[in-house]
Amino acid sequence: MEMENKEYDLLDLLKWCWGICVQYVCKPLLFLIRFGFKQWKVLAAAAVFGVALSFIIPACFHKKYSGSVLIGNNVCHVNDFVKAVTSLQLEDRMVLAHKLNVPVDSLLKKLDKVAAHYVYSRDSVGTGYNVNYKDVEKYTIYPIKHNIFCLEVVATDSVFVREISEKVLDYISNEAYVKSANELRISSIKRNIEVLKEEIVMMDSLRKIEYFEKSRRNIVSSSQSSAMLVQQQTRLMHSEIIDLNSRLASAEGVLQFNAEPLQIMAPLSVNAIPENHWTKTFIKYAIIMVVLAYVGSLVWSYKKEIISFIG
Repeated sequence: MEMENKEYDLLDLLKWCWGICVQYVCKPLLFLIRFGFKQWKVLAAAAVFGVALSFIIPACFHKKYSGSVLIGNNVCHVNDFVKAVTSLQLEDRMVLAHKLNVPVDSLLKKLDKVAAHYVYSRDSVGTGYNVNYKDVEKYTIYPIKHNIFCLEVVATDSVFVREISEKVLDYISNEAYVKSANELRISSIKRNIEVLKEEIVMMDSLRKIEYFEKSRRNIVSSSQSSAMLVQQQTRLMHSEIIDLNSRLASAEGVLQFNAEPLQIMAPLSVNAIPENHWTKTFIKYAIIMVVLAYVGSLVWSYKKEIISFIG
């Protein structure tokens, strides 16, 4: 009897849950769908109006071009550069024009936004990268690339986007903190080059004079096992010289190609189509207008019921 009662209780519970689902979920959903089909002419007209707005609104405002460039950072932590660019965006336009050496009128009319974004690895291994343009949280599970950031400029003129990008990079590169840090880095690399050259000369001298003279005498006077030991030592010294030369070439390459505090990793790319072009906004405007038309039609059709319910 107890098992049968439990089964009946479970069936009653399932029937009750199903009744609640039908009453408060399925029926309202079917009602809204049927209402939408009845108002399809109004919704279609709203969609057409939304597409028309996507043509009208950009014509009333300036076109907005967006450009981004990937910057390699050779001196400071990426946070310093992101904060520096963010502070430029928050500056008064008059002050910003003075800092960037740009005419105030051009800056006021054309510049919309200057921003720096973090660059994240695509996976935990660090292969590839993603730019966090929207500052969304999903990228935080991947490691930040501490030596790379992305500079984004939005303006009403594609040529002005390139000009401002160059001005911002030039301004940041010539900041006192960045310049001093880069000078310390360069001087450290030069000292390292001098040390490497001295070590190479010393190792080369040992190999050519002292070591090989001793090796020749040892080979003549010693047994075959001693000769094999000398050959192993010769190969060991030779590999050390190769390693020193490799490190020297790498350090000289840094001075030749990466002497500046900032390095362009990927050239500036400016969107050929403006950000507010109708091809990028018509779907958004159509959806907004359809939703507004649907809600408006629903309220208008049942205005008496809504008023009586509120009253």
